[in-house]
Amino acid sequence: MKQNPWTALRAIGEHIRRLRFRLDAVVTRGVVELVNDRLKTQRVQLTILEGEVTPGDVEHMQPYGLSFAPPVGAECIALAPSGSRAHTVAICVQHPEERPKGAQPREGGLYTKGQWRLFIDQDGLVHLGAQKGASPVALASKVDAELQRIWDLLTVTWKPTGSLADASALQLAAVDGVGAVQSTAAQKTRAT
Repeated sequence: MKQNPWTALRAIGEHIRRLRFRLDAVVTRGVVELVNDRLKTQRVQLTILEGEVTPGDVEHMQPYGLSFAPPVGAECIALAPSGSRAHTVAICVQHPEERPKGAQPREGGLYTKGQWRLFIDQDGLVHLGAQKGASPVALASKVDAELQRIWDLLTVTWKPTGSLADASALQLAAVDGVGAVQSTAAQKTRAT
């Protein structure tokens, strides 16, 4: 018996429709509805922007060494490998209303609730608690260079009697205007 060509076309059309649905499901946007941070991998429940609610066990994949529990209402990219929502994972979770603004190119850091908590500026300076100026954090290489600069300045105007490596034994003697050497303890006593 010969098959009706319209039936075959409808079957092909249905197959294409299912394939397109699976392809459309591979990458979509979602909104966080619930967060469970008690498991090995953080789990979230999402509302996919087409209105579909996922089960509460969608894995929230975060970069190694960094973990934050996103607030309800945060947006994400929902990936469904092979188009199967049963294996959906959430990545790139953000809350646009809470993201601080105004960073210049090559600047950024960690933030929560709309405020920078750790900010790195264009010069590589690290600031705690604000974008700039609140609590700059000294980088070890810069501290070492600055300490060496200070030491070099001191050795020109001060006569060291100890070693820089042994700070507890370091005793500096100030040279007064006529070249007499006085201990720093004697200077403090005379100043008081």
